[in-house]
Amino acid sequence: MTGSANACAVRSGKVLLFGYYGCGNVGDDLLLAVLLDKLLASASNVRVKCLLAPDSPRDSRVTFLELEKILADRSRRAPIRLGLFLMQIWKALCGVQVLIFGGGTLFHAKDGSPTNLLILASVVLLARLRGAGVAAIGVGVAEIRGLVPRALLSAILRLSKDFAVRDRSSLKNCRGLGGSDKVRLTADLVFLYSLQNRMPVDHPHPTVGLALAASAIGDNAGSLLAPVYGFVDRLHERRWDVVGLSFQELEFEEIRLSDSATLQNVRGDRPPIPVRRLKVSSTGIAEVFRAIDVVVGMRFHALVLAARLGIPFVGVGRDTKLADLCRRYGFPFFELESLSPDELLTAVEQVRGSVPDPLVTMELASEAATNFANFDNLFS
Repeated sequence: MTGSANACAVRSGKVLLFGYYGCGNVGDDLLLAVLLDKLLASASNVRVKCLLAPDSPRDSRVTFLELEKILADRSRRAPIRLGLFLMQIWKALCGVQVLIFGGGTLFHAKDGSPTNLLILASVVLLARLRGAGVAAIGVGVAEIRGLVPRALLSAILRLSKDFAVRDRSSLKNCRGLGGSDKVRLTADLVFLYSLQNRMPVDHPHPTVGLALAASAIGDNAGSLLAPVYGFVDRLHERRWDVVGLSFQELEFEEIRLSDSATLQNVRGDRPPIPVRRLKVSSTGIAEVFRAIDVVVGMRFHALVLAARLGIPFVGVGRDTKLADLCRRYGFPFFELESLSPDELLTAVEQVRGSVPDPLVTMELASEAATNFANFDNLFS
């Protein structure tokens, strides 16, 4: 886990925010922007300690706490890194009233490993020992397999005061565990992000915005993305333009995740597609999507932003939250492992010119707002 712990104070330094912030992922930093907006608006004397991405908006009431470097430091053995990290968490929890896990798929056990959930459960335990309540706001929960990972997630749920998940898949993945009665269904926080209206422009060819996720592809990019290569070729044959959408660029110690590099590799030895890197900016996001007719994405927040801006989309990937969102809007979703270039092209041509149902978008925004329904109770 390379996420960042973020401490913030409401009225007198009493909240610790925990999420994957400052990891070069625009989606996670959009989640942070919504959370900070709510927290900073809660009182005039709010003070926040938080690790922000370099291009995130800053506030004079926000300072920085850099704990992710401890976990990412490969010069130390893992148990030592974890111990040092938890020591800093213990210090950060001093005087804290509520620990809040904010947005993103924080709760996962990749390849059945309990490491991530062990870290999160340890943080929760420290918070309870400090006398702080624990809550989750708009989080994602991946499918958890294995006795130990499930036991750790169950412990986190039992020790939580409120646990709001952002999609039905997350709700399903919590069912049957002790403490699952704390879990409630909401929606992703980015549906609450203040976004400038998109002003479409005339362009000579229809354009696909392609959002690939380096973090979800791993080392098998060549074989997994072969159908995507074919899809891009077919688009060009049909006189479509393709623009890459980069949501994550992270280079820290030995960790490197680059959507741009993945997108550049799509063309092989042919001319590369242009890539636009997104930033946490209402006007900037609207500008990037301005000339796009259809979004094809592995990035969840690429689809969310497309829906917010009235652009049809097609989901591609290995993640059930993408399938859930596509199903909600009635748009196609394709599993990456069984992807057909021709079927994907047909889907893109079919959805072109349609508009994501604005009523669904309004419903999801309303559901996202319920993440904060118990906000006041967390401090009682």
